[in-house]
Amino acid sequence: MKKYFVFICTAILTVAAIVACKKPQPEPEPEAKAPVIANVVMPTEANALPGTDVTIQGVGFAAGDVIKCVGQDGQGDFTPAVKNVTNSAIVIAIPEDAAGNYKVEVTRNGKTATLDKVLYIPKVDKLENIVLPDGVVYWGQKLTITGDGIKPTDKIVIESANYPEVEMDNVASKDKIEFDVPVTLYGENTFKIKRDGSLTVLGTVKIGAVAVTAALGGVVYYVSDEGMHGLVVHPEPVSPAEYAWGPSVQMDPFYAETEDGIYKGASNTEKLVQQYNDIAAAGSYNQPNPSPAVLCADLEAGGYDDWFLPSKAELIELFKVKAQLAEAGLFTVPFNNYWTSLEFTEESPAWDWAMWYVNFYEATEIVTWCADKEGWKIGTLAIRMF
Repeated sequence: MKKYFVFICTAILTVAAIVACKKPQPEPEPEAKAPVIANVVMPTEANALPGTDVTIQGVGFAAGDVIKCVGQDGQGDFTPAVKNVTNSAIVIAIPEDAAGNYKVEVTRNGKTATLDKVLYIPKVDKLENIVLPDGVVYWGQKLTITGDGIKPTDKIVIESANYPEVEMDNVASKDKIEFDVPVTLYGENTFKIKRDGSLTVLGTVKIGAVAVTAALGGVVYYVSDEGMHGLVVHPEPVSPAEYAWGPSVQMDPFYAETEDGIYKGASNTEKLVQQYNDIAAAGSYNQPNPSPAVLCADLEAGGYDDWFLPSKAELIELFKVKAQLAEAGLFTVPFNNYWTSLEFTEESPAWDWAMWYVNFYEATEIVTWCADKEGWKIGTLAIRMF
């Protein structure tokens, strides 16, 4: 019995010793996997130019990713610097000499994946020694831009804050762009070359308008700032020769606070249209016809809808050149007195009963005074500014 007991105890101790001496085994390292980038969107040609930072969109990018661009058209590979990375996009620096189609590889933890979209970098020829016109180039003059690398097949894109983008063909030759300035361009314009889907900025050129010219929806009769700005008259009256303004109303509360001066007619007209609406809403005065200000504001002609009633100063400038306009066959202003957008307050500051007018019966002498709104029936001319 004792022998069995000793044997059992010895066995138990032996097993316990074995269990006690056995060390826990470490968990196996997770196996590295290739990156998975979904929803890949490559930049457009215009946003993937050589020498710029470009963004590749896709879900799954991570810090530390290494990018390699593998040439598909016989060109060399390159490994761009990574400028920024988020889970949904990566920004890389494209070398200036890169061009063509590239497969994009993403390496993380020693594993590499190839994106399912190809990166295209357009070839951009260098343009050097660009020479732009010095000063203002006016309508009808020849505009010339020179520069090494300009090609006859280049399209010229002209951008301005004043009108939609203009694209011109057949104005480029080897190392030169040249054309006669059309009357559709004015002010500061940014010139660009469009080639193979990419745009290269050449610089800014000032283009000046010329007075006594049919352009911009009517006849340009006044320019300022070297032709960068000016006034255009619609070449026919916009009301009958005998047209009353409307009721004479007390200045308070219907005084529009109009001002005299060049480039004041547009804001005056806005104020007078509001005045007209306020009078109509009040219902206290008979307003049988739209005021001359309303007629001008509602005018759509020559491709423009920004016409207005001229201020006294703006209408006087038209009077000064009326003979030139007639001699050029552009616009013979009919003999008449014409309404302006300037309220008359000099003799009766408490009443807005009259408007200033300019007398176009006169040959050379500038005559202007007040016209009673209800008593006078005279003409209306519309102008716009650029």
